Amino acid sequence: MNRTNRFPQCFRIAAYGLIIPYFTVSAKADAASCALAQAANTRYLLALDLSPRSPRHRAALLEQVGLLQERVGNYRIALDHLSERERLPFSDPEMELGHRLVRARCLFHSDDFKGAAKSAAAALVLLGRHFPQFLEADAELLRLAAGAKVD
Repeated sequence: MNRTNRFPQCFRIAAYGLIIPYFTVSAKADAASCALAQAANTRYLLALDLSPRSPRHRAALLEQVGLLQERVGNYRIALDHLSERERLPFSDPEMELGHRLVRARCLFHSDDFKGAAKSAAAALVLLGRHFPQFLEADAELLRLAAGAKVD
């Protein structure tokens, strides 16, 4: 296989995997959903093996594997992939914010409460830096909940 065909094959495999996590997969999932999650995981890992030199592709695939593992309740496995993803640059603040929140949830479920608090604090800092309108809206809701009059 030549180099030009390598990445399209990688993303053909991963594209099939991107569809599968949208099925309902939870701790009480049925056997069909679990089989779909296993198939998605296999395709993501295969796509990761096929894209060793592209940081952008690796970042997207690692994020998807981490999200899939978090969704099915494999928090420690998800943390491994999310930690590897964290070493790569983020393309936009929205992606980084989502990553920090998923990482905090995985750390919390893995009984690393200090790590979860640090990751959640990093998400709040990121939220304040790039999306201050959300913090302003929350402050307004808290003010109204405390009994302040509406102007």
